[in-house]
Amino acid sequence: MSKLNPRQEKFVAEYLKTLNMTQSAIKAGYSPHTASEQGSRLLKNKKVAKYIDEQRKRIIDEGVLSANELLHILSNAAVGDESEVREVVVKRGDFQRNPDTDRLNLVYNEHVEMVEVPIKPSDRLRARNMLGKYHKLFTEKKEFTGDTPVIINVGEWNEEDEETQKQIDDISNQYPDRPIIIDNVPEEDSAITAEQVKIDDARLIDKALTYKGKHIVTICDLMTDDEAEIFCHMNESEKTSVHLPFNIRLVRRNVDRIIVPSIRLGDDRIFINPCENDKPY
Repeated sequence: MSKLNPRQEKFVAEYLKTLNMTQSAIKAGYSPHTASEQGSRLLKNKKVAKYIDEQRKRIIDEGVLSANELLHILSNAAVGDESEVREVVVKRGDFQRNPDTDRLNLVYNEHVEMVEVPIKPSDRLRARNMLGKYHKLFTEKKEFTGDTPVIINVGEWNEEDEETQKQIDDISNQYPDRPIIIDNVPEEDSAITAEQVKIDDARLIDKALTYKGKHIVTICDLMTDDEAEIFCHMNESEKTSVHLPFNIRLVRRNVDRIIVPSIRLGDDRIFINPCENDKPY
């Protein structure tokens, strides 16, 4: 780029400070009468416009902290060497003579001063935390070895089944760099087991409350068919695990006087709206 003449450089320097082209042209030495036109002309000049753009970028680059400068400031703050400037109100007293009484009076004058003070402890802790994160001191490191496997669930599988084998081969070809695991555990029997069905004691109580008048039923009468089938095949310990939460919920719902389970071992009767003589105590 061709070098600008002194007046053009002066114009650019003033324009970057004020962004006022007329005043910048006047300070650069142009006539006040033609300063507006000269300023507009200079801004349209390609060399001047390019020089202004270059100087703007230089000012921005010089004003931005480098990574090392930022780390240096954070390190000073972390150990308490960094300070900040605050405005404080200073109050000073001075004796002045009262012209009416000819006596000395203490007069206070207040003014604002800029005082340099150490940064707050919380700022020091924040700086330490930022430095720790920069150096990855607080990062939980997790290492993964190997690739994620592809699990193919085929259930009960006969290796002579060509169709299934073809599907497995197709999936393997889609993921050539990943290990293939074939899950050929037979699917569970569809029969209902005690682990698959949970006996809902709250619903047992709701069903018992639908009975009107006096009734003596077994606890199985309050269950669904599936629940009753499971309950009948339970041992005494397992049946107790059904009776106990049922009794606790009765008390919590304040219906223990309306629905009374038998407390006799092996007795599954439920007394609904019982008389005193009906309760098997």
